[in-house]
Amino acid sequence: MKTINLGLILFFILSIFSNLSFSQCTPAAPSVAACSGGNGAGSNGVNINGGQTFWFNGGPTTWASGINLNGGTFRVCGNLTLSSISFNSGTIIVESGGTLTINGGGDLFLNGNSSICVRGTLNLNRNLRMQNSNNTIWSDGSSAKFNISGQLEINSATSLVRLNGGALTAASIVVQGSASAGAICMVVGSCYTFNGGGNSIVNNFTNAWTFNGTGRGAVSFNGNAVLNNAFTSSSNVVICRNAGATTSGGGGWGAATLTVNPCPNCGVALPIELLYFNATACSNNICFSWETATELNNDYYEIEFSENGHEFIPIKKIKGAGTSLTNNSYKETISTTDLSLNSEILYFRLKQVDYNGTISYSEITSFTNTVLKKTAFIYPNPFSDEITIITKNSCELELVNNGFIILNKNVSPNTKTIIGTKNFSSGVYFLLIRDSEGTIIQKEKLIKE
Repeated sequence: MKTINLGLILFFILSIFSNLSFSQCTPAAPSVAACSGGNGAGSNGVNINGGQTFWFNGGPTTWASGINLNGGTFRVCGNLTLSSISFNSGTIIVESGGTLTINGGGDLFLNGNSSICVRGTLNLNRNLRMQNSNNTIWSDGSSAKFNISGQLEINSATSLVRLNGGALTAASIVVQGSASAGAICMVVGSCYTFNGGGNSIVNNFTNAWTFNGTGRGAVSFNGNAVLNNAFTSSSNVVICRNAGATTSGGGGWGAATLTVNPCPNCGVALPIELLYFNATACSNNICFSWETATELNNDYYEIEFSENGHEFIPIKKIKGAGTSLTNNSYKETISTTDLSLNSEILYFRLKQVDYNGTISYSEITSFTNTVLKKTAFIYPNPFSDEITIITKNSCELELVNNGFIILNKNVSPNTKTIIGTKNFSSGVYFLLIRDSEGTIIQKEKLIKE
C-alpha cells in the first residue's frame, strides 16, 4: 500500500490558496486580533491612552458617555453603540462580526495620527473630516462595511482611505486640493457608494483615486460629480452613474471605465471582471461568447433576452468559475426557434450571480434577427420525418422534387406549418415561396436524408 504524504498535500493546498490572494492597498491594515487581553474590556466613558488597548465583546449595548481615545486602541468584536466620542488620536478597529455605531451628530475629526479599521460594520452617523497628518481609514475584507451618514472629507496629504475588498458608503465625499495622488485606494471587489444627491463627489486633486492589482472596483454615485481635477489614471476604477447622475467641472474621469444602470451591486464585491459579451449569428442559431479576466465567488450566469431592450427574461443558465484570477472563456448556442419571432432586433444581456446572491449585469447587446428578413423559416435541414415552416407574411408554399410539385398551400401570416415527410424519397427538394401575385420571393434548397 502506498504511503500518502499529508505534509506535501497540505503544502499543495496552501499554495493554491496563497495564489488566490488579492493585492492590497498600502499601508497594510492592523492585524486581526481577538477581543481579549490587553488592558481588558472597556466600559462606558473609558479613557484609552497611548500604549493601551481596550476592547468590547458583548452587546447589543449603548454607552451614553462613549469613549475618550487619546492615542491607544479600541477594538470591537460585539455590538456597541457610542452616544458620543472624543477622538484625539489612536485607533478604532471593528473586527469581522462586530458592529460599532457612533452617534452624536456634527463632525468627527481625525486630527492626526488617527486611524479606523473596519472588518465588520461601522455606522458613523456624523460627518467625517480627515485633517492634519497621518490619518488612515481601512475597509478591510469582503465583509467590511463602513457607513457614513454625512460627508467624508480628505483635507491633508497624508490622510488616506484604503478599501481592501470592502465597502464604504457616504452621503458625499470631498477630496480637497491639499490631498495627494492615490489618497483613495481600492482593490478588486472594493466599492464606494455616494448616495446623498447634490454634489455627492467633489474631486480637487489630480488622480487622487487609484487601484492596486488586477480586477475592478466600483464608485457609484447619485446627484452630481464635481470633477475639478482628473479623477484617476486607472481603468480598473469603474464609475457607476445612477439614474439622473450628472458631472461638472473640467477635470473629467481620467482613465476610469464608465457605466450606467444597472450598476454593479455595491454591497460587498464586484464578482467578475467581464472583458466582453457578444451575440452573433451562426447558421439558424445565436452564438454567445464572453470572457472574464477575474471571478470572485461567482456562482452562475444567465443569458437574458428582450424584445424591447427594457424587459428581460432568462433563457439559459451557465455555471460560473467560482474564484479565478485567470481568463475564462464561455460559449453558448441558442436556437432562434426558442425565441420570439415578432422582432427583427433582439436584445441580450448577461446576468451574473455570486454565491451570496449579489447580482451584476453586462451592458446590453443587440442582435439582428436575420430569420425575420425572410418570409419563412424552415427547419430542420437536412430533414427526415417532417419539416416545420414558420411564415411571417401570407404567402403560397410550393414544395418541388425533380420538377414535380409535391405540395401547394396558401398560408396566413405568423403560421407554423408542419409537413410530414417520412415517406418522401431521399434527395434534393426545393421550397418556393410566392407572394400574392405569384412572384417567387424566397427559394430554399432542402435535403431529405
